[in-house]
Amino acid sequence: MQLYNNLSNNERASLIKEAGKDRLTISFYTYAKIGNPQLLRDHLFLFWDSIDVLGRIYVACEGINAQLSVPAENFNAFKAQLDSVSFLENVRLNIAIEQSMYSFLKLKVKVRIKIVANGLNDDTFDVTVDDIKNGTSAAREDSEFSPRMGLIYKPRDAVSVYYSYSESFAPRSGEQYKK
Repeated sequence: MQLYNNLSNNERASLIKEAGKDRLTISFYTYAKIGNPQLLRDHLFLFWDSIDVLGRIYVACEGINAQLSVPAENFNAFKAQLDSVSFLENVRLNIAIEQSMYSFLKLKVKVRIKIVANGLNDDTFDVTVDDIKNGTSAAREDSEFSPRMGLIYKPRDAVSVYYSYSESFAPRSGEQYKK
């Protein structure tokens, strides 16, 4: 029983091209109490891998968040499998307006602490400028603390209110770095 990818991105892209099948890009999320996220992860991975689903899926005790691609011809099997899981039955599927065969090249189903990213970033950017004409080189590192926060309030089952806050910075580019 294989629970991981064994193809490189290039190998997968070649297989997708050779198959020439239309794919649907889909996203969904739902909050639910998942007692054993690892068991659900393995269950989803085994079936989705068998029907050529690709994408990034996060499973946590609080729910599931998925961005994926499925061959159009396998959509009904994919939907039936989702509906077989009680808290995924009739989950809202957001299907992308524009489709690409190459939107995802691997199936990654990961167990996470939370399905919504939050936290603090320590963004660091290294810039090196090589002056080939004069044979000199200079480097600098820009680093900044970038807080992020997201909050979801669910006053009723069918309503979710999302608030987010973040700060960022623009590191100096090579042109700004020149003396």
